[in-house]
Amino acid sequence: MEQIKKKRIMWLLIFLATVLLYVSSMVLGWLFIPLSTDIKLSIVLVLTIIFIGVFLWFKPRIVYYATVYQWFRLKEGQEPTKRINLDISTTLIQTLEEKSFKTIKNTDTLSLSYRYLKSHQLETKRGSLEAVVYIKDEKITFNDQQIHRIINQIEETLKTEKKRFLNYVIIQFKAVKEITPDLINEANQVAFDKHSAVRVSIINALYQKDTQEIYYLHNKTYSPNFHYTYAISLLESLLS
Repeated sequence: MEQIKKKRIMWLLIFLATVLLYVSSMVLGWLFIPLSTDIKLSIVLVLTIIFIGVFLWFKPRIVYYATVYQWFRLKEGQEPTKRINLDISTTLIQTLEEKSFKTIKNTDTLSLSYRYLKSHQLETKRGSLEAVVYIKDEKITFNDQQIHRIINQIEETLKTEKKRFLNYVIIQFKAVKEITPDLINEANQVAFDKHSAVRVSIINALYQKDTQEIYYLHNKTYSPNFHYTYAISLLESLLS
């Protein structure tokens, strides 16, 4: 994690140095270069365009290392597998319906429920789409295309109904015979992304039915953002 931290700081410092160079060049050039105002404005315009290009080049690198660093911090203090006092394979859908979720798919392989919240603590102006998936077939991965297709259908339905949202909260439970290190690595591929004004939080949970044990990536002392904290609290509310 230290190497990631150093690279994150390195890219940030390089970017800040670039900003300082741009600003100082603008100020000094405007004050001390003996050119007409029209020529100076043309130079400023060209340099600004160059700076925007440099910024667009820097941004994904800074965001990438910041995200990776947050993930390592989250994983560094991850909580272990814990036992719960209910069988979510039989209680989950009823619990979701009590929380105003609508189940649109429930087969032998998976179920998917969702709710749209217009007035939401995560976003006061626009709503939030929250989806809960229960994977019953261990062969289905958290990134299975049929899950993506169903969520895309929900998005289209909400757009047709003119229901706008900026937040996605997706919680995925997967029933497994045994919670293994490989499955934990798979479940640890969570998301806490921000794309422009859109926030996406995805949490994956493993559920071992015979022992009623569950695992999901969370840390009692650190969270990458408030949206991830909210997603964890929603997940845990389904377990009580």
